[in-house]
Parts: sequence; structure tokens; C-alpha cells
Amino acid sequence: MRLLLIRHEARTPNDPTFWSPLTPTGLRNALYQMAPELQTVIQPTHIYTSPLLRCIQTVAPYCAVNRRKG
Repeated sequence: MRLLLIRHEARTPNDPTFWSPLTPTGLRNALYQMAPELQTVIQPTHIYTSPLLRCIQTVAPYCAVNRRKG
């Protein structure tokens, strides 16, 4: 079994809460850099994420395209 840990993309700075969303740049990076790399290079079989918004936003583009039926 291989385990890969990735950090969320850029989040809103100076937000004192744990619920800060990604910045527009972070959203673009998740869509145009992280998702393609996951799909073509890493090809994960499972994705687990923290319930924090920025973490979900980071993997959402990949998950939206690669949903498994079943």
C-alpha cells in the first residue's frame, strides 16, 4: 500500500478560523495543476480528506472528473 499526503492549496490569508476557503489562485491550482497530476501521474485509488473547506476544495476537481460508479 502506498500513502501520499498532500497539503491543501493556498488558503485565504489572515483568517483566524480553521474554515478559510482557498484563494482564487488556490482554486485555479487545484483545477489546472493538482487534478491533472493526480490523474496522470499518481492515479490514486482512494481519496481521503479533512472536512475543512480548503481541503475539500483542493481535491474536488479531481474527484468530480474521476468518480467511480458503484
